[in-house]
Amino acid sequence: MAFCDSCQRYRESLSRTLILCSALYNRVTGFPESCAASSTLYSSNGSAKMGTTTLGCVLMLFGVAPVLFHCSPLILDELNNAERAVVSARRMLMKGRPKDCSDLFMAGQTHSGVYDIFPFEDSETRTEVYCDMESDGGGWTVFQRRGQFRNPVYYFYKTWDEYARGFGNLTKEFWLGNNVIHALTANKNMTMRIQLKNHTGDIFTADYDAFKLGNEAELFKITFGNYKGPSDSDGLALARGLSFSTKDKDHDEDPNANCAAAYKGGWWYASCHHANFNG
Repeated sequence: MAFCDSCQRYRESLSRTLILCSALYNRVTGFPESCAASSTLYSSNGSAKMGTTTLGCVLMLFGVAPVLFHCSPLILDELNNAERAVVSARRMLMKGRPKDCSDLFMAGQTHSGVYDIFPFEDSETRTEVYCDMESDGGGWTVFQRRGQFRNPVYYFYKTWDEYARGFGNLTKEFWLGNNVIHALTANKNMTMRIQLKNHTGDIFTADYDAFKLGNEAELFKITFGNYKGPSDSDGLALARGLSFSTKDKDHDEDPNANCAAAYKGGWWYASCHHANFNG
């Protein structure tokens, strides 16, 4: 299971707009005004006037340090200039503090593996995550993996605190941790992907947009938007808006059962579930 920054890839916007300040301001939303006049050669909204040769543009990307672009506006066919600007942006981003795997992908990290990110608001707490840089364009932050890794059958039969902080081996079976998942989804529009692979190598994929996890005070309540996948396989339909449950903290909707204890894993249970990837 993994998610990425709403999969309207900011890197696509960056390359397609050729680093034109006015175009970036129109197409990249959610940021404060990105272009500002720095001399009499620039207009009040930051776009270049005719006859200018360079344009300074400060663009806040993914919550890391500002990136300063010097580019040639008004020349839409200079792809080489755009590519050089993207390379420069990647180098600068790597000096900052990526908040998730999509930031790392934007900065040029294209190999899947374990990376450090800084998802929490204090921007100081370092967290190790596994990044999938290959599936569907890359930039996916993986928060759960299960498989045949010689762990006990009920390896995911853990306590509330264990699920909150995370457990396992990032290159094998693991749960990233509900506190980290909350931090990753609190301020970005994320898409969650569930990917299942059977013994013959067939892969099933389901996507849920607008995925968020509440904080611990909210009992790690799960919310998500639209489902995209096989029409008869929306296994999370009953989980929308539910609190997380574990064997020692029962928050399911069945007053006569502890679903987490019955199914040997922490999850968002109703009474009890259609799908449970931790049991």
